[in-house]
Amino acid sequence: MDEADYLGEMGRWEEGRKEYEELLASIPENPFIPLRFASFLQRSGKIEEATRQYENVLRQEGLDPELLEMAAEELDEMADFYDLELDPQTRELIERLIANP
Repeated sequence: MDEADYLGEMGRWEEGRKEYEELLASIPENPFIPLRFASFLQRSGKIEEATRQYENVLRQEGLDPELLEMAAEELDEMADFYDLELDPQTRELIERLIANP
């Protein structure tokens, strides 16, 4: 993940994206990868994709409550900043996770 993020910092967004996609495919059980990938997508300007990635994280079963809360907070902040319309289910999930972590 650090290598992918570093590639992004160097402006090599597509290479970084490929690194994340390979990580997701090879280590699907690692809960940090989708969360960091969402952040990477946001930094690269891929707001719709970042939103979908955060939504996917929120809907994963059995994730650590702290990770879910982190994803909810990130998506909430991103939605406010970019004036995004989130579907009612996602909005309700965010509010529940932020209010009751």
